Amino acid sequence: METELKLEMDGSVDQVRHRLAIDYGSPVGDLRLVSIYFDTADKRLWKAGVTLRVRQEGARRIQTIKVESAAAAGLFVRAELESEVSGDQPELDSSMRALIAKMIGASNCDLPLEVQFTTDVDRRLWRVDRAGAELELVSDYGAIRAHGRSVRIHEIEIELRTGPLRTLFDLAAGIGETSPLRIGVQSKAERGYTLDEQQRGEAVKAESIALTEDFSVQAAFQAICHTCIRHYRLNETRLLSEPESETLHQCRVALRRLRSALDLFKPLLSDPESRALDGRLKRAARMFGDGRNIDVLTGLIDDASVLARLNTHRKQIYDALVADLRSSTMRELMLDLTAWTSAGTWLSDPATEALRREAIRPFAVRRLRRCRRRLRRRGAHLAHLDASGRHAVRIAAKKLRYSAEFFSGLFPGPVASERLEAFMGAVERLQTHLGRLTDHATGSALLERFDLTDAAHGGRPALHKRRSIKSAARAYKEVFDLKPFWAGAHPAVRTPVARIP
Repeated sequence: METELKLEMDGSVDQVRHRLAIDYGSPVGDLRLVSIYFDTADKRLWKAGVTLRVRQEGARRIQTIKVESAAAAGLFVRAELESEVSGDQPELDSSMRALIAKMIGASNCDLPLEVQFTTDVDRRLWRVDRAGAELELVSDYGAIRAHGRSVRIHEIEIELRTGPLRTLFDLAAGIGETSPLRIGVQSKAERGYTLDEQQRGEAVKAESIALTEDFSVQAAFQAICHTCIRHYRLNETRLLSEPESETLHQCRVALRRLRSALDLFKPLLSDPESRALDGRLKRAARMFGDGRNIDVLTGLIDDASVLARLNTHRKQIYDALVADLRSSTMRELMLDLTAWTSAGTWLSDPATEALRREAIRPFAVRRLRRCRRRLRRRGAHLAHLDASGRHAVRIAAKKLRYSAEFFSGLFPGPVASERLEAFMGAVERLQTHLGRLTDHATGSALLERFDLTDAAHGGRPALHKRRSIKSAARAYKEVFDLKPFWAGAHPAVRTPVARIP
């Protein structure tokens, strides 16, 4: 098993390595590593979460088979099998072929393999002893290449050899005090396989979370948090290089989903560290509000002169946001969130130990029912609520939707899937209609803020408001007319399970 923390570096490689040498002494090695990654033509290994590479280390050739982490956010815990081979081609014995065939669901062990991409890395290596732990610290600089395309590698990896997991994050925090770093959420293999997507720079939507009934509450919460952190970081990287509305929106969605997860699993998180991180996360999410609001407003404005003035303000807002993202605030927050998720004090609270070990499905049913009751209570008189009341309904609907997305995999079968689809459609329609009302309210406030109050946005606001309220009331009724997709589950059952990493 390999336990590794990956960090992406913003500074120059020479400056970073010079600082590492000051802090951790002379490196114990300098290596050039050229790795060739192999797969079938239809990428069956990668789709099954397996990577196969042959790495050149001086005169040696090392073959490595790895099982990739799912939705890793900084911390990669992977099973790997290494063996020395004679050349640059894989040498798989019958047991290796049988193992790979089993993992990808193939009956035939004779898999035709071809080169997918290569990595060429200059690696500098340190060994660090700290707080009873042995760690390997490496600085990697180089490139990934495939079919005439390439992407730069500049990262630090910290591998835990022995000792407590927390020492990985303590060492990373120490490096972050002198060198700008960000949590890395992609392995070199994933970056190679997704090279086209990275170069297009498109916004990344939230990935599905494959929870199953054998997950504990703790393991499910960690998987959800890792997915949200990964969602944010993939879009933050794109936003820093090319500020764009959909990428900003996805960053904001990722942080909102993460905050919803903290609310959903609140019974686990009564310790001071958890409460403090929730507050920091709330402040960070607000950073994206003005950018999202002005992006929505520009879509409602037809007047060219007003649009020109709004775009001037929009650039100023985006410039300020990017400056904030380049500061230490967000870098440290993402590192601290990853450390807290993986090794925080909430994991050792004796008061929540039984709940952490509980099977996830009964917990999910209880929390989904709670979210649904909260939405019913807040929206009971939706047609007569003021703007503040409607906003509270929208937030409740959003939290119910995110919770349903997180837990949807726990309720398999055609009946549950059909109910889920209808349920999600109704909740999304409710959010959409309430969102239009919010967009007009925030748009009016922005126009006033920028001294553009005479500008019309969205046609006839009063008419649109009445229509949206009626549509929202119908969607709200539809949500509660539908049978919940989790109906039939038994929330009272509390079964201890062992799947806690």
